[in-house]
Amino acid sequence: MSSTPERRRSLEHSLQFTLGGLVLLVLIALALAGILAVRDAADDFVTTRLEHDAEALIAMLDPEQKRFTRAVPPIYNQPFSGHYYSVRFDDGSLLRSRSLWDSDLSIGQVPTGNSRIAMDRGPRGQHLLVRTAAYRKQQQAFTLAIAEDIGDFRSTLLWMLWTAVAVVMVSVLLLLLIQKRLLRRAFRQLDLVREDVRGIGRGERAALRTDVPSEIAPLVDDFNQLLASWRAHVERSRHAAGNLAHALKTPLSLILQHARKERDATVIDQAGRMHALIDRELDRARIAGSAMAGQQFRPRADIAEITGVIRQLSRDKRLELQVEVDAPEQLPFDQEDMLELSGNLLENAAKWAQRRVRLALAAEGRMRLVIEDDGPGVDSADRERILGRGKRLDEALEGHGIGLSIAREIVELYGGSIVLERSAALGGLCVTVELPLPE
Repeated sequence: MSSTPERRRSLEHSLQFTLGGLVLLVLIALALAGILAVRDAADDFVTTRLEHDAEALIAMLDPEQKRFTRAVPPIYNQPFSGHYYSVRFDDGSLLRSRSLWDSDLSIGQVPTGNSRIAMDRGPRGQHLLVRTAAYRKQQQAFTLAIAEDIGDFRSTLLWMLWTAVAVVMVSVLLLLLIQKRLLRRAFRQLDLVREDVRGIGRGERAALRTDVPSEIAPLVDDFNQLLASWRAHVERSRHAAGNLAHALKTPLSLILQHARKERDATVIDQAGRMHALIDRELDRARIAGSAMAGQQFRPRADIAEITGVIRQLSRDKRLELQVEVDAPEQLPFDQEDMLELSGNLLENAAKWAQRRVRLALAAEGRMRLVIEDDGPGVDSADRERILGRGKRLDEALEGHGIGLSIAREIVELYGGSIVLERSAALGGLCVTVELPLPE
């Protein structure tokens, strides 16, 4: 049974998104802070220069004559030069720089001794930084506004802003690429752990490696402990079943002897059934005795071990066991399950065969296991009864039911199929099992 897995959240993507966002915000903040600092420093520089120019103009100004006693710097005479001044006297008269041409500066009311810095639109849309201050000289009060065009500086500042944004974006992309490479290198240890988990599933490893980063070391240790506990539990369960069967054989034999002495047919029959079930558990323990928890199925080696056990169990019949295996060295199935499956089917065939049993195993897209014998076979009506769902082992067809019922459960666990029919070659029962190979 399979289901579509939900999309998992990627730790790598989360780290990239979080760290990338933080780096982007920090770089943008630094860029903006730098640009604002440059702008303030430039404004302070221009303001200081305006103050120096204002002091020079006041020194040359004769407020009574409303004129300058010396020539002003040539920049104030060049039309639309970007450097301007305007003096407004108490009687409303104005003294303007020739650079203003027919324009004027906006002069507001400023208390004497105070000054004000503001941005204003000048001739031809120029961006002017205007310093306005009120003065008193020779008992005359007047207001001087002096301005400088900082449009080029603002354009340069805007260019610097976009350049900084571009540099920040490129830097963030480079940092994300470097970060991705570093994360990949760090997560490579996790890839090795994942390979270890797959290796355990394939039976190639007994535990996860322990030379891992300290962040995942507790998880690896807990997993290894759980794996060891599970294997120990499986072994204890297997040994307990065998020990219990051995322990029950002696008292059951005494019960059977007593029943025969008393000629109690019911007790003899039930004790015989119990004795058969105990022998069955002991045989299963012998068949699965070489399996290791978590190991993969090795068709050639494991089938050879099973046939060796079956020959020992059926040595009185001197069976002719023919085995044909056409499969890779390993198949992605649990070794214990496959030993139990093939062991049950082979034991069932050996029990009913007269002289010959044939096993054929092939793996091409699917694993196909065919076991035939030259025994009496099973009637078609009884085949469904043997494999019926929910059938108790002691209610199955005597002789065949137990082994085939166990085989059916294993086949269903792997999503495969099991078919019972008459063997065309040997005349007895033919059991065909097909299991899909895991991807």
